[in-house]
Amino acid sequence: MMEVYAAFLAFTDHNIGRVIDAVEQAGELDNTLIIYIQGDNGGSAEGTLQGTANEVGIVGNGAKESFDYLYSIKDELGGPMHYNHFPVPWTWAMNTPMQWTKRYASHFGGIRNGMVMSWPKRIKNVGGLRDQFHHVIDIVPTILVAYPRLADILSGPLPSHLRRLTQRVMSPPNRFSTPRLPRLTCL
Repeated sequence: MMEVYAAFLAFTDHNIGRVIDAVEQAGELDNTLIIYIQGDNGGSAEGTLQGTANEVGIVGNGAKESFDYLYSIKDELGGPMHYNHFPVPWTWAMNTPMQWTKRYASHFGGIRNGMVMSWPKRIKNVGGLRDQFHHVIDIVPTILVAYPRLADILSGPLPSHLRRLTQRVMSPPNRFSTPRLPRLTCL
């Protein structure tokens, strides 16, 4: 089951590489902001100790799967007939060096994702590591800081109301010019 997840990551990595290659071939790599966020908050423990062929069936509906059954369908995993999830020990390994899993975020084990930002023309700290906490809702405002005229280019100013709900003004700190130098850590 971990092999299925590893294949997904390899496939994703390959195709992101194709997009980046196309941007480079177009001569726009230095002037293109690339933001890549891997994951959805770290490894989760829904896969049980032996893994599962159907996460929803096991966790949501209490279905039972024997090891013999899982072994019998091993060549089908990753296909359209299953919603499989790897075993919990792999979750612990994937969240290392943090403890625990997504369900138990008290030790950061399931709440941190890797994010890569590249923009050679604007980001000068190539290869720098940062450990500041950010949230996915910081991404669009950060892009708007980077491209101040983007809202106008897309279609004019951002709406003040959406489905009768007043929208907040987006004004995050500039993620490209933080005054604190990054610490070189694995976090």
